[in-house]
Amino acid sequence: MKSVIVTGHTGGLGSLLTQKYKERDWCTFGASRSNGYDFVDPTVAQNFCEQLRGYDVLINTITGIGQRNVFEKMYHEWYSKQKVIVNIGSRATQYHMSPSLYYGADKAALDYLVNSVQVTGPKWPAVLHIRPGYFDSKRSEHKPNPKMKTEDVADIIMWMVDSVDKFRVLDMVISI
Repeated sequence: MKSVIVTGHTGGLGSLLTQKYKERDWCTFGASRSNGYDFVDPTVAQNFCEQLRGYDVLINTITGIGQRNVFEKMYHEWYSKQKVIVNIGSRATQYHMSPSLYYGADKAALDYLVNSVQVTGPKWPAVLHIRPGYFDSKRSEHKPNPKMKTEDVADIIMWMVDSVDKFRVLDMVISI
């Protein structure tokens, strides 16, 4: 049985991804602050990654330093292993449309980390990066239309994971 970890599993995109993988009969593990995982603390991120090293895929939907902590710790835990890490970035870093200075800076730091390991790291773990524009989530409910559907973003992420043995989509920017 394949297995997936989804950070931010109680929010829009994370919740939908968790549900979709369960429907595929994948073993799923969801982690967020609501079930005790505050990844701002690097020790929490380290313990989390050590405990879940046997999983196949990490989909990292949270933001901020917690997202970078989980990515960095799991990357080192899975170094040279046939695993997949998908980080959810933001189109905001490319087009300077950040909803806040901190959000943009957080996602730009993630972009830098992801690009660094993709260029210098081994073939595995596969490190994939998707940077969606606005989609129908709480974070963008105040933004003007048109917006992508969360389901479409989730389907693209799942397609990226499904395709990793054939080819790698290292960085994808999507928008309407």
